[in-house]
Amino acid sequence: MINNTTIFLATIGVLGILLQVIFRKFISDKNIHGRKFIRRNLLVLAISVVTVVAASLLSNSISSLQLAGRWLAFGTFTIGYMTYSLLSKFMHAGDN
Repeated sequence: MINNTTIFLATIGVLGILLQVIFRKFISDKNIHGRKFIRRNLLVLAISVVTVVAASLLSNSISSLQLAGRWLAFGTFTIGYMTYSLLSKFMHAGDN
């Protein structure tokens, strides 16, 4: 069952992904390498969003996570930020 907490956590996680995308887009000096590069970025973005939504949905099911309280939102933000970062690092490892 989806409640307001789940939606809040998913939104916080997506904000983490958005922050990483902005960081990669504006601070990184990498050039876009065509359609293959864009497809990989879209795949990484999709997997990151699915991971954040799954973590948000599972937070209500696991009783030990409910003890985290307000730190759960920080954890979800970190999951979104780090998932995008790690997946993009692994997916683009052979591009250099």
